[in-house]
Amino acid sequence: MFDSGIINKLVILGLALGVAGIYIYGPKGNSSNQTWVEPSKDPWFIENIASEAKPVLVKFGADWCPPCRTMDQTLDSVAATLDPKVKVIRVNVDEQPAIAAHYRVSSIPRTFLFYQGNVLANQLGALDSNELIAWVDKSLSKIQ
Repeated sequence: MFDSGIINKLVILGLALGVAGIYIYGPKGNSSNQTWVEPSKDPWFIENIASEAKPVLVKFGADWCPPCRTMDQTLDSVAATLDPKVKVIRVNVDEQPAIAAHYRVSSIPRTFLFYQGNVLANQLGALDSNELIAWVDKSLSKIQ
């Protein structure tokens, strides 16, 4: 009646998503191992995003996430095109759960475009090179 292989894959996916939720949000929304700091007061956020003169593209992802690795390859392939327009930063949600939680990153990859420390646009899912460049250009048109 049901394919046991599919059921096993769904169970594994459910467990992975549950573990990811704990890493991102902490157990029951808290984490004893993470200091929760508002981004506007977080030294890392101020140094890497808020104080940057040009817009900052931030890709939230994780090493264990295949679509995130695909998005990393896309970012690598368009780096020369994006470099004059935006600074690109990759945030591992397992290593920086507080900032991921602040921006409610519950699915990855998720890409944000910041300008002067504020969210200009955000996109869920992996994009190919052309889609990413078009998304960045469209988002940047809001500030010109």
